Amino acid sequence: MRPKRIKGILNATLRRLGLEKRIREYAVLSLWDEVVGEGIASHTKPLKVYDGRLTVLVESPSWTQELTFLKNGIMERLNKSIGKGVIKDIYFKVGEIRPLPEEKPTPLVDLEGIELDREKERRIEESLKRIEDPEIKKILRDFLTKEAKYETIRDKQEA
Repeated sequence: MRPKRIKGILNATLRRLGLEKRIREYAVLSLWDEVVGEGIASHTKPLKVYDGRLTVLVESPSWTQELTFLKNGIMERLNKSIGKGVIKDIYFKVGEIRPLPEEKPTPLVDLEGIELDREKERRIEESLKRIEDPEIKKILRDFLTKEAKYETIRDKQEA
């Protein structure tokens, strides 16, 4: 039997669970700046999407008026990006647009210096026994090893 692509499995699962539409709606929030352009994006912030209705925070009533004239074009471009008919209406709400806080770089952890005990190594190998593909097996071993090392760090911090 030929292996299935993960994209197909995920899409089928999302459809079966009824989540496909919600995920496409949420995609609008991350695509907003790209779709409307920097000029509009700097004066707006998409807040939420529910049942095809996008709520966008705007910095002033004059921006609300301007965007109301552009609404149909914006909806058309959004739907072209995420799927026809996902966004059915846009509601503009005046409010303060706060800049996002700067992301602080997360400190890097030296995982190379962390040794796993034999029990953790045995569990990793046990979980990989049924995987035949060497490339997938290597990727999963690396992932499980990193996860076990992070678990070791957490255990030491809690002690």
